[in-house]
Amino acid sequence: MSWRPSVSERREASVAGKRGDSTSETVTVVSAAMATPLQPPPTVVSSQSQRELPEQYHAGLDTAWYRRVSRRTVLLLFALVASDACTLMVIGPFLPAFVEQRLSVPFERNASTVGIISGAYNFGNSLLAPQLGNMSDRHGRRPYLLLSVVVSATLTAWFPFTREAWAAIALRFTTGMLNASSTVSKAFLADLTTVERGALASDRALLFGYFGAVWAIARSLGSAASGALTGVSLPWLGIDATKNAFITPCVVMSVSLGIVFLLAFMALPESLSPDQRQERQEAQVVGFLARVRVVFRAGGPILRRVLVCNAIHQFCNGGLLIILVLFASESRLRGGMGFGPNAVGVGFSYFGFVGVLFQLTIFRRVLQRLGSRRMYLLGTSLLACGTFLAPAALPLSVLLRKSWNALGVAAESQQAWGVLLCDWIPMLLLLFPIGCGFMAGLPILNTLVANAAPLEVQGLAQGLCQSSGGILRTLGPVLTGTAFGYLAAHAHLWFSFVGLSVLYVLCGMIVATLPPTIERSYEEVERLRVQEAAHQTIQFTAAPAPAPGAEARLPSEKGVGSFPTQELPIGPV
Repeated sequence: MSWRPSVSERREASVAGKRGDSTSETVTVVSAAMATPLQPPPTVVSSQSQRELPEQYHAGLDTAWYRRVSRRTVLLLFALVASDACTLMVIGPFLPAFVEQRLSVPFERNASTVGIISGAYNFGNSLLAPQLGNMSDRHGRRPYLLLSVVVSATLTAWFPFTREAWAAIALRFTTGMLNASSTVSKAFLADLTTVERGALASDRALLFGYFGAVWAIARSLGSAASGALTGVSLPWLGIDATKNAFITPCVVMSVSLGIVFLLAFMALPESLSPDQRQERQEAQVVGFLARVRVVFRAGGPILRRVLVCNAIHQFCNGGLLIILVLFASESRLRGGMGFGPNAVGVGFSYFGFVGVLFQLTIFRRVLQRLGSRRMYLLGTSLLACGTFLAPAALPLSVLLRKSWNALGVAAESQQAWGVLLCDWIPMLLLLFPIGCGFMAGLPILNTLVANAAPLEVQGLAQGLCQSSGGILRTLGPVLTGTAFGYLAAHAHLWFSFVGLSVLYVLCGMIVATLPPTIERSYEEVERLRVQEAAHQTIQFTAAPAPAPGAEARLPSEKGVGSFPTQELPIGPV
């Protein structure tokens, strides 16, 4: 089982050092800190302690994050995250119909236009995400979160009134460009889960996992509500669905975002103290690009690999969501399922429900057993398999329909229900691994980015992650939507799913090359590096003098990610 020493245990080690046993303090702190929450304790722990640690773990030391992090603050933060997900997904279920009916786009350009409008939000979000994250490092997180909700509520209500494709693209681009909820929320969450605030390393991974669960819930509920409200009239508000079937979902979503804004305005605190903000403003003596170079230099190749993996993963996720919508909406003659906007909304609801169920039931246990890296490998494996098999829903549906017709059911109502089940059962089965894989993918990557970057530039690092991922997430819907339209016209739409499946496998291969220290925070890894160097210096000074003619060398200082794994001695050297 996994274990990490409590704050009180680390404090006791420090007090012991102050009483004079400096060598024991160094060894105790190093050995305790190296016991990560996702790996077995180091060999310096006695066999008796190893038998006692699982009981202490089961008592709730590692999982009761709300005892160390403000629950109200986290819930408000997750409400803001949900607002961002709803803003992104509210147009998804009705977008193909909106493009065809409201924008009057020719049929042959329908799929590509849907992809461009979907990608415009992510492209706009990628442009200003680093700058907004950088400014939140200096001025605080709260103002930018509140601004994002106001922008999302206003422009979402405006969207259904557009009549031109360029106007719809520009509106979604502006909405994404001024929305920093995702970027700043991740930095906010990293601020709350520092060792200095008493949080454990596992708290960050768990809360980032819950971050992904909230995103999935909001995505599914937003999609379901959007699909259900499409075509609904609200006479008391003057909304006539016969004239514009897409107003109601956008207006209802905007009202919900307004409620979230009021709650956050009244109760959300600032994660950075005035002293921290003042210190960072005074230290801002270099330009934005120079700070970007500082982030990459501090994170090194580990951060660069994580950012590359995140960009590819975002491309795949953006492309997968749009081709799932297109596949479900496409006629059965062209290889699709032939669902309408309401049915697509139901499918996304199920998709999100599966992810949330996975998150709330087995995510934490699997994470503690496998660790962040292997958890991500599990997620990409599920995504690759589910994406590859998704187009098989149509032939399975045809096979089930033939079997149902062979039963000779005469009643018309029973015949209709049977056909409906024959269409939905394959689709729901094949969406199951994709929903689980979504929860074990990006949330883990967000944790790895937070661990690879220093706390002082956490907002900028998350902004760079959002920007690089946003650019590729923009290209994902555009390229996959265009490819889907072309391949569907030539009866080869399966290849668009195969390409995304291969890219998911590539993401898993990149994360598999990361060192184990990526599962710890940047500050903890740096502290371990310094403490290990100090311990090796103590060993060197206590060692006997070298033989005549032998060269005496101090142990070389090792970089991040290369800590020795040998057993450390206990007690005075």
